[in-house]
Amino acid sequence: MVRPSSKALFGLALSFILLQIVSLFKVNAILGSQYGFFSLSNSMLPLIGIWCGLPLAIGGLVIRGLLRGLLITGTIFTPLAYQIPTICASAYWTVENRAIKILIPLICIALFLAHSVGAQAWWYSLYWFIPMIIQLLPVRSLFLTALGSTFTAHAVGSVLWIYCLPMTVPMFAALMPVVIIERLIYASGMVLMYHLVNWLGGKLIKIKGFAIGLKGSMA
Repeated sequence: MVRPSSKALFGLALSFILLQIVSLFKVNAILGSQYGFFSLSNSMLPLIGIWCGLPLAIGGLVIRGLLRGLLITGTIFTPLAYQIPTICASAYWTVENRAIKILIPLICIALFLAHSVGAQAWWYSLYWFIPMIIQLLPVRSLFLTALGSTFTAHAVGSVLWIYCLPMTVPMFAALMPVVIIERLIYASGMVLMYHLVNWLGGKLIKIKGFAIGLKGSMA
């Protein structure tokens, strides 16, 4: 078994420390949830795989979900389910295969439309063409990758939400104008977090003596 490198562990630790800080800043309540909120942590979470690799990021997110379930919510399923959109969003950053980045939102569209409510609110799934279109663009940028990543998380999360909670067509209609603003905020936040962690990591590695490897792929 290959052990995680010092760089990867350092990147994971630094990411989760910053994650605890930015999670204090709430952005928007999650419709259909009594206690759930979107926070600036949604801009931080998908980036974890860049600094420590996707396998280690998945392991860290699963452990985080388990701890939150055992210590806070009292149930394991919901906190673990919350990690699935993040894992897919992180894969958008780290996986080189464009087909996978296109396939995830495409599957989400199919699953959403297969649901009785989703079939009536079909226009809501149009948002998920964004990460697919980004993969087909000849232009590459950090912001476009962040935008594709956050809409991938939105696609996966919405599918989980519609199958697990009693969502209605008016709910999705109310969310339509909110989603674009919300996701632009998260994408911009990802770009800022990307530069912040790299800058902070660059300062710390002068003391620690090792560098954080950037493993992400730009769109």
